[in-house]
Amino acid sequence: MQTEDPRSDILNLLKRRDSSVDELSPELGISPTATRQHLSILERDGLIKRTSVKEKFGRPKVIYSLSEKAEGLFQKAYSDFFKWIIKDMIEREGPERVRSLMERLGTQ
Repeated sequence: MQTEDPRSDILNLLKRRDSSVDELSPELGISPTATRQHLSILERDGLIKRTSVKEKFGRPKVIYSLSEKAEGLFQKAYSDFFKWIIKDMIEREGPERVRSLMERLGTQ
């Protein structure tokens, strides 16, 4: 991945799935030590959280995930999807029928 902003890359990777340092580091193209430094800053800023998962042997594995604060940084695709649906409805049914439908839905 290796861009100019590894912290942003980490957030994008964690948006897709919770991960450990060993999983993030190769995808970022940086060392595990550098990955830990970025994770530490993101955790300090409240954008990620860590969870320890017990392994059969050795130390627990640390898994990182997005915090609620970080989830708010990502735009939801729902608005674009609904705009597309409404535009299609207007083209098919006409603006008056769609407006009438929206008024009925708004009163329920």
